Order: sequence, then structure tokens, then C-alpha cells
Amino acid sequence: VVSFDSSSFVRAPLTRDRATLENAIDTLSEDGLTRMDSGLNTAQLQFSGVTEQRNILLFTDGVPEADDPSIDVLTMTQQSASSI
Repeated sequence: VVSFDSSSFVRAPLTRDRATLENAIDTLSEDGLTRMDSGLNTAQLQFSGVTEQRNILLFTDGVPEADDPSIDVLTMTQQSASSI
């Protein structure tokens, strides 16, 4: 679970532990900017060394910042075999 505002943070590493994931999701809140590129980059880094199917679920409370290169990051992420 990765959150993002003006930067991004790993709230829970990749895990199959439902309680860990639910706790990380329950503590999320909206605040500040919407730097989707930072969140997507951080999420993609979590897949380092993962050979199984990789999926990113993107939830956002707003529109990307004007200078946010999210479209470029989305394209790069999809090209690296991750589903968004």
C-alpha cells in the first residue's frame, strides 16, 4: 500500500497478510497535493524482483498537479508488465 500527496510513502510492503493491508488502507486520508507520478513510481519499485503478475490499484482524491507527469509514468509502468 502506497500513499501519495506531495511525495509518496510505503504504508505496507507487498504482503498476503490481510490484516496488515486493511490496517494500512484504514489509515489513509486525503491531504495536500496529488502527485500520482510519485505514488506510481514508489508502487513500481515495490515490484523489484517480483516474477508473479503485478497489479497496481490506483485510488486518488483529485486531479494530478499541473506539472505531474503521471501519463508518462503510467505508460512506463504498463511497459514494465504491470497492470494498472
